[in-house]
Amino acid sequence: MTRLLLFGASGAVGKALVRRLEGDSKYTVHGTCRNNRLPLPSDRCHRLELEDFRKLERLWDRIRPDAVLLALRGDYEKQLRFHRAVAELAKGSSCDVWFCSTSAVFDGSARKPHTEEEPPVPESEYGRFKAACEEMMASILGSRLRILRFPAVFGRNVPRVAQLMERLKRGETVEYHDNFFANRHTDDMLARQIAFLLQHRPEGIFHLGSVDIMSQAEFYRELVLRLGYPKERVKVISHPADRTLAVLSNRDWPEELRITHSDILDHFRN
Repeated sequence: MTRLLLFGASGAVGKALVRRLEGDSKYTVHGTCRNNRLPLPSDRCHRLELEDFRKLERLWDRIRPDAVLLALRGDYEKQLRFHRAVAELAKGSSCDVWFCSTSAVFDGSARKPHTEEEPPVPESEYGRFKAACEEMMASILGSRLRILRFPAVFGRNVPRVAQLMERLKRGETVEYHDNFFANRHTDDMLARQIAFLLQHRPEGIFHLGSVDIMSQAEFYRELVLRLGYPKERVKVISHPADRTLAVLSNRDWPEELRITHSDILDHFRN
């Protein structure tokens, strides 16, 4: 049985992965969070602050994980130190380390989609932070670090969708760009893909997301419609120039683990 230690289990990705693996007899899932309640038995829920390295070490010694997945949020400097501490602990063990990164590591080169072979070109603070985490952890763990890069994640209980619903309920109009192109994902399919990777343990960098690209305005007009509101609630605006921020994969994924924007939108069909 694989002992998985999931850092950030109360986030959208963490919760989806817990839902996916909790009923699988091949895994024992332990999860950490700061304040939120976890969908796990109490003896496998662990309150952990990013600054508490002593508790981190005790938790590590207690669980002795076979695999670690990092899906944290919070202060970037604190996260960077925490990721370094986890990498150093993992360096002295045989466990696999999976790091949740982002398409934003390419936001300094938003003219075309990017595949796994391309080096990061970050521009935003968030993109630079995630790229720094990738580089730092790879310098410690080498090929034992697996990097998961994915775009914006959607789902019924994902915060960005909940926030959109609140705005629509208040009668607000939302603005999105017709010349910003991206791919996207759902929390459920992302969890399925990660479960597949955990099982097969391939090495390297993995771009996870829809296999097609869609403009922001077009996607949100269709999403708003599926949420029960007219498309006209989306005001279409434009950037001064076209932008594309998408992570596509050159890997040969099984057909059942491929997702399109049509699949994502069907996720919200009433």
